Parts: sequence; C-alpha cells; structure tokens
Amino acid sequence: MTHVVVFAVCLVIGGAAAALARSAPRGWLRLLGWLALIAIIVAPVALLACYIAAGLLLYHERAYGPFFRDLFGIMSSPAGLTMLIGFGGAAAGGLAVFRRPWSRFVKRFVFVSAGAFLAILGSAAISARGSTLPASPSTTAESLRATVESNQVIFVSTRNGLEPVCWCGPKLALHEFSSHLRDAVIAIEDRRFHDHRGADPRALLRAAASMFLLPRAEGGSTITMQLLKNTVLTSRRNLSRKVDEIALSLRLEQAMTKNEILAAYLNQVSFGSTEGFPIIGAEQAARHFFGRRARDLNLFEAATLAGMLRAPAQFDPIRHPERSLQRSSTVLAAMAAQGKITKQQAVSALRARRARGREELVRAYTKPFVDWLVADLIRNKLLPAAPDATTRIAITLDFTAQAQTDARIARMTLPVGGPELEMGYLRLGSDGGVSVMVGQRDRSRARMSFAAQASRPVASTFKVFIYAYALQQRIVSPSAQLTRDFARSDNGAAQALLQRIGPAEMVKFMTKAGVRSKLRPDPSLALGSSEMPLTELLAVYRGILQGGYVEPFGMKTVVQAGTIWEPLHPAGPRLVSEQVNATMRMMMRQTVLSGTAKPASRIPNAAGKTGTSQDERDGWFIGMTDRHVSGIWLGNPDNSPVPGLTGMQASFVWTQLEQ
Repeated sequence: MTHVVVFAVCLVIGGAAAALARSAPRGWLRLLGWLALIAIIVAPVALLACYIAAGLLLYHERAYGPFFRDLFGIMSSPAGLTMLIGFGGAAAGGLAVFRRPWSRFVKRFVFVSAGAFLAILGSAAISARGSTLPASPSTTAESLRATVESNQVIFVSTRNGLEPVCWCGPKLALHEFSSHLRDAVIAIEDRRFHDHRGADPRALLRAAASMFLLPRAEGGSTITMQLLKNTVLTSRRNLSRKVDEIALSLRLEQAMTKNEILAAYLNQVSFGSTEGFPIIGAEQAARHFFGRRARDLNLFEAATLAGMLRAPAQFDPIRHPERSLQRSSTVLAAMAAQGKITKQQAVSALRARRARGREELVRAYTKPFVDWLVADLIRNKLLPAAPDATTRIAITLDFTAQAQTDARIARMTLPVGGPELEMGYLRLGSDGGVSVMVGQRDRSRARMSFAAQASRPVASTFKVFIYAYALQQRIVSPSAQLTRDFARSDNGAAQALLQRIGPAEMVKFMTKAGVRSKLRPDPSLALGSSEMPLTELLAVYRGILQGGYVEPFGMKTVVQAGTIWEPLHPAGPRLVSEQVNATMRMMMRQTVLSGTAKPASRIPNAAGKTGTSQDERDGWFIGMTDRHVSGIWLGNPDNSPVPGLTGMQASFVWTQLEQ
C-alpha cells in the first residue's frame, strides 16, 4: 500500500512539473518546471544505467567497486525500492502530461522503463542471493558438478507415503550422442547455448515480455538452468526458484565445460515413463521409442526427441503421433533457420520418417542399494532433515554396470548348489563409494540383502589381515615359502602366525582397521570363524590394501529444497606401509595364478583371496582389479551346507560378473 501511495504522489508531482514546463508563463516559474522535469527524467534513467552496469559486471564475474556495491545495497532495500518506484511514477506523470495525448515515444519509454525496472530488480535479487550462497554447501563447484552428473534417488508420493525411487539411467559422454540430437536440442531449447555463461539475458527479457504481451509465456531458461531445475531445484514456478537457477547457473558454468553440461543434460532429462518406469536420459529414450542407440539416431528421430523436452507426455510419438510430428517439424524448421541443416534436409527428414522397433528399457535392479542407502542415511543421521518431496540424493551407483551385472546373473548357471543358493555381491570404487550392489540372486523371494545385512563367517579371507599385520610388524619377511602358504590358504601356517602375533593384539589391529563386528580373540580367528557382512569385509580389505578405511557409502550429495549438502567420507589412518601393500598384492595375485582362485586368472591383473567356511556353508572371494575392489558371497539362506561349495567356486562366479 505504501508503494501505491508513493507512486500516486510522485505521479502527481511529475505531472505538475510537466504542466509548469509546458503551460506556465515565461519566467522563473517555467524555468523551475523545466529543471524539475529534466531532473525527474534524468535521475531514474541515471540510476537504472548504473544499476544495470553493476548487474553486467556481476554477470561477467568481475569485481565491481564500492559505488556499485553500495548502490545494490541501497536499491535492494525497502527504502531503495520505494525511491525507485517514486522516480518511476514522477517520470511517468511528467511524460504523460508533457506529451499528451500519449505518443509512441511515451509508450516505448514506459515499456523500456518497465523492462529495465524488472531487470535490475532481478539483478539485485540475484546479487543478494549470490552473496548468501557461499555460506551454503550448495555453492561449491565440486558439489554442484557431482549432483548434476550423478544418478539420483528421489522421494515420490505413493499410497504408502513417501518412497525412495532410483531416478537412474546410463551415463554417456557427449560424443556418444548423435550429432543430430545435440544440434536439435540446442536449436529448440537454447540457441545461444555456446554464447552465454549460464543465464541468457536476452531470453530472460523475452520471457518477461511474453508474460504480458503473449497469450502463452515463453520460457527463459537455458540448458544450464534446466539441468539445475531437473537435478537440484524444485519444479515450483516462482521468482525465488528462478533467481536460484540464474545464480547457480553462473557458478555451474565455471565448474563444467559446455560439452559436459550438455552431456549431463542429455543424461538426466526425463522423457516420460512407461509401465511405471521413468525414461531417464536420451539413451533410454532412443531405445524405447526407436529401438536404437542414442549415437545412431537419424535427423528425424533426433528432432522428435528434442521436441519432447518441452512436454514429454504431450509430444510422445507413440501415444500422440500427429502432435509429435507437428512438433518435430517445428524443431527441424528451427535447425534450418539457424543454419544447422538445410531446408532440403528438413524436408527430406520428414519424408524419410518410418516406424522402427522398440527395445526394452535397460533396467537395473536397484532396490537393495536404495534400501541400504536410506537405512544408512537414517542410522548415521546424514540427512539435514527428514526426507520430503524436495529431497534428491546424488548416488554413487553406476547404472550401466549394475544393469550389466543383473543381466549376467540372470543368464548364469551356478557351478554348485540348488535353486535356493543365494549370493551377495558388492563393488567399491576407488573412493569407497558403492558402484554395484547385488543383494540376492532371486528377487522373487523377500529376503534380506546378503551384501549389506547378512553376517557370515569370513573364513580364509581373514588371512589377508594376519599376513599384512605380520609383515608390517616384521614378524615375518617376504619369501617364496610365505607366498606359497598364502596362495594355498594353508591353515596351519596362518595359525602359527596368529600365535606369534597374539589373538588379542590382532583384534586391536582389526578394530583400528575399521571392523565393528565382534571378533573372538582366540585361535579360531585364523580360520575366519568370526562373522562380518560383505560391506564391512570389503571396506576393511580396501582400507588395509589401499591406504585407510572408508566406510562404504552410496551418497555423494543430498539436495533438500534447493540446498546441497555434501557429507564427508574421511579415510582412516594408513595401518600398513605401501611396501607391505605391494607385497600383499603380489601374494594375492599368486593366489589367482596358482592358488585357490585360478578361475579369476581370466581377469587381467586380478588379485584376491578365497574363503570356505566350515561344512561348506559359505564361499567367499574378495578380488581386486586395476579399477576397483569387489567381493562375492555364496551360500544357502538358512545356513545349511552346500555340497561342493568352496572359495574357488565363488571366484568362478566373481569372474563371470567381472568380465
């Protein structure tokens, strides 16, 4: 109400000044009117010019002086806004009276002033928002990059309340997408993509003008801003979200190249859903709609997918072929207008269109991973607040590798055991993040995750820790005999080493190494009688052999209401030297070449350790390659014996999953 009153009063003052300048008798009164009118018009224009200049300096990430900083502070305050409204009212009143009836000049001035007014207010808001962002974890370039490039778990509303869903798809590099698709997306979504720095001032002004002048508003979002909307911010339409988009887009363009941003966008954008499964990324869309890879899309198919981006359900080529065709024509026309293709190519693309087969979506069974992730977040209180509809979790899961592993398990014939034989499989990246998790072999049976929940005797896989500790403390020295004993998994040699170390001392070492499970400090420790889940065993392997325990994690960042939180995953202390690590790696390599894990020799540079528990109840293999550490457990869910089950059989299954 205050602003309305101020505007009205200043409108009258401006009109009075114009009336004096236009109608007063010649003399000091008319001169005063002219001076007032000039001041009323020049003052707001000068302020707007200074303010826009400061906004441009901010946009180009350059430092601006105290004058502009103070100006932004004043104009962003309630008093500054009131002053700007007053100046605008006075200028409008003065021009309205001086140039009556309204001329084209007055109308243009009013529209330009209104646009500039909105632009500088937006600049002020972006400046204010940007000044607060560094205090939040969401401003780090690393967390932004990790969030927009990673697969995500989101929380969706169902009959049972909020449930986590893996919003996942294959991750491709930009060169793995068809050049037609890249050109089509840029042409229809952001034709100045390679010219702006995250936010496009022209597009924003065009969108603001369309809100008032056109029946349907145009979007002002760039590809960078859309990527942030899809992965970081909510879909709520309001000024606050738009300001966040602009501020974060400027920062994201500093952290990623244009090619990386475009690839992330094509990997993360949604193309609707089928049979309740989301179609995430252009690779999945190309398979579903055209039965081919994204790199093989022709011009018409690329235009069709690019046209779907505005409204996937509305322009679905299967459900709405006529509407999709019309939209594809629009995309092709835009490409021709921008010189990416010729008009003849656009016409030929439409004539050459033909129906193609459809492929099943590449699907990965992510439930064990998602269940473990959410349980871990709740148990360790890693979320800043309870999950809600705005929560997005950027995850470590490698969708393509998970899908490949699931497909191999479905085709696999196990060497031992019956239909009840179960497995747990886990793969850790170099940083300790879980990239693949198999909780059970048979998904139709509701059972616990044998990768994360079930604790079983670790058998001879424990011998790695005994030998590593003995070498570190120089209780033994590297020798051919030591390597043979280890490769053959000699129980007597391991028990002799444990006796020299002391079971209690070995338990202390394992506790420092990150073990939380209860270990019995008795001679049976050398035989691996103590129980651990696969997640813990694999993490300790990685910690001792690669320099410091890191608890396995599945979350890179978590987004809530547009704020990114980046949990820390600190590594524990290095417990053995690099020289001991190299010796243990050599001994584990020999286990694969000539010991109990010969099937794994088919994997280049593989090294590992087998384990078989008492009465053939559990088969283990923990393996290392040049890329990662992974492990597998085999056994019956009821802990009954499995005739013929050994660690060698586990290494055989591991090899099939690694190939």
